[in-house]
Amino acid sequence: SILLLLAYRLILQQCSRRSPMFTIQAYNETLRCAWASRIQTNGESLLGVQTIRNASFGATFFANTAILLMMGTLTLSTQTDKIQAFSHSLPETIAHASLISTKIILLLSLFFIAFICFAQSIRFFSHISFMLGLPAKTCPLRDITTHLNHGWAYHSLGMRAYYYAIPFAFGLFSDLLMV
Repeated sequence: SILLLLAYRLILQQCSRRSPMFTIQAYNETLRCAWASRIQTNGESLLGVQTIRNASFGATFFANTAILLMMGTLTLSTQTDKIQAFSHSLPETIAHASLISTKIILLLSLFFIAFICFAQSIRFFSHISFMLGLPAKTCPLRDITTHLNHGWAYHSLGMRAYYYAIPFAFGLFSDLLMV
């Protein structure tokens, strides 16, 4: 599975070199730059701050969810005997109860990474909300778009940590389910 992910990233990187707008991430980054330019040139800082506030609320929700999932995973770590009993009830061809503690630690690590990424995202979004109210000569558009794209990059990494946690959660019960 990891080799497939690495191969995908390499192919995506090669395609992005040939065509810079190939990925949705690059397209969204360009749109965010255009949005920030419009907000700053048209004097719509209130709209910009409200939009960034909404993005911060979303990141806050995901950060809180990551903390709750970490607490649930820690609670789950005390129940490994029940997980092993459940996996023994599965057919022997898919049941494999070893390494449960390692999988729980990996799952906990993914939720911790998600929390850190969403916290960083909130941090960048709060900086942007101040920057949008400043005149262009005080705060250049380049600085705003850099912070904006960093905030969304951290948001994206936090979501990826959630996505990577799904196979590990299934892997607690069976290695086959993890794949």
